[in-house]
Amino acid sequence: MKFLLLALTLFFCACGYIPTSKMADNVFQDNIYLEVDISVKDPKNSVFVVDAVRDVLINKFDKNPVEKSKAEDFMYVKVGNLDFQPIIYDENGYVVAYRVKLYLEFNIELKNGLNDTIRTSGDYDFDILPNSVISDNVRYEAIRSASEEAFDEFVSIIAMRGLSYDKGK
Repeated sequence: MKFLLLALTLFFCACGYIPTSKMADNVFQDNIYLEVDISVKDPKNSVFVVDAVRDVLINKFDKNPVEKSKAEDFMYVKVGNLDFQPIIYDENGYVVAYRVKLYLEFNIELKNGLNDTIRTSGDYDFDILPNSVISDNVRYEAIRSASEEAFDEFVSIIAMRGLSYDKGK
């Protein structure tokens, strides 16, 4: 058991593993103002996006969402498009599976004057019963899963930029 623990420790140290939050330190200051554009067409899903982005800031980047007057960096998120597309039909022509595709746009303004726009997308496939409608619970779960994929893409982009970017701390 001790050997396995030692081997894992050496592996993570030797391969240069750096947590995402440490790479994000090279991009963002500690206090970030977050604003998510609430869609008039789909306000319920936009509220979920607010919670998910806040969760990314706190749990993956280890940053503090603050009010605008106390912020050092700014992040504006907009839901670009949300589509439900039928992907599988049964023998009677009824839709039995859908794909939800979500597009997000992140506009970031950093304290050092750098402004950037990052566009990400996520999708999720799900089944429904033939000749039925998409329930609110299924819709919520599909959007949540697609959002997670889009946010993971955003986290990856920020992490990669953090490897090569020095904010001048």
